[in-house]
Amino acid sequence: MKALTSHLLRDHVLVGAVAAALLIPVFGGWGSLVFWLATILIDLDHYLNFVFRSGFKYFSLPLMFRFHHALFQRKDRSDYLDIEVFHTVEFFVLFAVLAFGFFPPLEPAFWGLAFHIAVDLVHLACHRILARRAHSFPEYFLRVKYMRSKGMDPEIVFLEALCEVPLRGKQA
Repeated sequence: MKALTSHLLRDHVLVGAVAAALLIPVFGGWGSLVFWLATILIDLDHYLNFVFRSGFKYFSLPLMFRFHHALFQRKDRSDYLDIEVFHTVEFFVLFAVLAFGFFPPLEPAFWGLAFHIAVDLVHLACHRILARRAHSFPEYFLRVKYMRSKGMDPEIVFLEALCEVPLRGKQA
């Protein structure tokens, strides 16, 4: 159960691998591999988020992991709001249209994305932070606008996390 409530890459790799192995009778070997890779690669948006938030100055994976750890320490703040591009409803629907309408070999990847998002939702719910991630672009922009009208700026959380992370050192 800890692997479902933890939000470490290792846990996504493990839980996704178990699910993919169980789905071999459904998707076959290659389809299950695609499923498993999708459960992991969806999190590339966390890396893109870090690169964007750092002003395109830092590209190091270790720094990205430290940055997200620093963010997680701020998860209970009322001014915390994040969006992860590949975790949005819009991306999910677009991928579904591609997989089921135009390129059926992507169907196992779609189910891998769905599985990953379900695991993420369990994690967010267990930590009582489901509302700390916006699940669509309109939701994100409306909530940011509302927060700013109340004197909160969600960007401050990211700037603080960046300041906490020692950004010197090797870059990937």
